[in-house]
Amino acid sequence: VNTEKTTNIIASTTSTTITLATAYSGTASGAANTINVFHPQPDMLLWSRAGMPESWKLASWARRVLQGGADEPAAMFSAYDTLWLCGQHSIRCFDYTSDPAAARLSAIPTEMGVFNQNCVVQADGRTFGLGQAGAFELQGRVPTRISDDIEVQLSALIDTAQFTDFHGCYDPFERSVTWYFTRTGDTSPKDGICYFVETGQWQFVSYLQPIRCSVTYGSATYPYRPY
Repeated sequence: VNTEKTTNIIASTTSTTITLATAYSGTASGAANTINVFHPQPDMLLWSRAGMPESWKLASWARRVLQGGADEPAAMFSAYDTLWLCGQHSIRCFDYTSDPAAARLSAIPTEMGVFNQNCVVQADGRTFGLGQAGAFELQGRVPTRISDDIEVQLSALIDTAQFTDFHGCYDPFERSVTWYFTRTGDTSPKDGICYFVETGQWQFVSYLQPIRCSVTYGSATYPYRPY
């Protein structure tokens, strides 16, 4: 709507239809506008009709997953035929067969969580994560902390306020998971912790340039390695 026109109150007639109180009589600006709509409850899990990703019904195809708690949704992943929902310091299982509306939501007794979606690393059927309470591996349905040996050193380095930039990657050749994080006093991820999944050993790594993203890639010509 052009700024020289007065906007009108929008009246809602149903949950799926809105009607303008007065028809707009201005002219189009010629530029496309984008409006982002966010749900007022950030822990609301929404899903579409099966096989129809454009079909949404917020009245019944939605469910709060953190029950309005103090935690914030951070990531989700699939493991052991279950959808796992992670907050900053909590994890829940979302079990269902065909209809998410009939799912069983179970809280996992743990303080573990993840910083963001990119801190969840799945490798060779195993799932790892890094969050405020440290790094963990999902063993069965139990997140087991694996970073006890480096917690003191890590907490002295990591700037958790910049958690949106953190990310992890798996190296199938070295059999290791590396999480990259921003050091206190820095502005981008230049440091990392590397966990060797076979031996349980840890290694700190540092780079001169920022490591802003990572991916595991390979082909018939080149072996699968992290980049």
